[in-house]
Amino acid sequence: MRLPFNVSRPAAVAALAALDDHEFVSPVARHERGGKAYLYPALEKLGLHVYPTAANFISVAVPGTASEAYEALLARGIVTRSGDAAGDARPIAHHDRDVAAERAPDRGAGRTDARARMNAPVVVRRGVRDDRDFVRDLAHRSAASSVSAVRVARHDDVLESFDRLAEFVYGRRHEALIAEEGGESVGFLLLLYDVPDEVTLTQQAFVAYTAVEPHARGRGVGRALLVAAEEYARAAGLRYVSLMVTDDNAPARALYDRAGFLTERRMLTKVL
Repeated sequence: MRLPFNVSRPAAVAALAALDDHEFVSPVARHERGGKAYLYPALEKLGLHVYPTAANFISVAVPGTASEAYEALLARGIVTRSGDAAGDARPIAHHDRDVAAERAPDRGAGRTDARARMNAPVVVRRGVRDDRDFVRDLAHRSAASSVSAVRVARHDDVLESFDRLAEFVYGRRHEALIAEEGGESVGFLLLLYDVPDEVTLTQQAFVAYTAVEPHARGRGVGRALLVAAEEYARAAGLRYVSLMVTDDNAPARALYDRAGFLTERRMLTKVL
């Protein structure tokens, strides 16, 4: 049996040779990144969960079966590939992420309640100590988006890294901002006030971490959290808000671009 999109041996040899053609590879890589930066927020706006990837394809969780989605798209002239043949297929990441754990636990809400929350306005409030369990749970489920394709990482180490970060944040002057839709917590942002720029020592507000529930992405939750962070920073007399983002996290980068954030520095890593 031959699957779609297979390549011949001569084509594979040509592909390997093309990797040495940097004038060809660079624009292709830029094109791929631009395509993902466009598709991620567009798909999430439709209420679909997209799994971040460093490859030249993306995987999307769809309602019903993947084969049904494949046939429906094919009828519209859009060629995709169904993951049903591989079972409950999800992309293999560059570290041992626990994909199942990234889904929010079922809290018993019915479909009617879910639709009502989807249409509810996003409200951002100042967090309290009781919100820390929600913050930790969502951060652990979204931790994979913080790991770049450059590094090989154990999922447990990534989770411990967030716990250390949270302990650091809670011990300093900070805000924990909580986004809600219809009374349900759907996102958070941890904002630090006393971490100046390391090069200029300029005082700034620093976004230590932010995350949005997968089912609430594409509905303006992340943007609302950033707007609130800016308001808190201005109220504190600060002129700058800074943050760091993983280069592979195209949806987050697109969000920050739309919010007016500018690239100030880059961290470069070489694998030895």
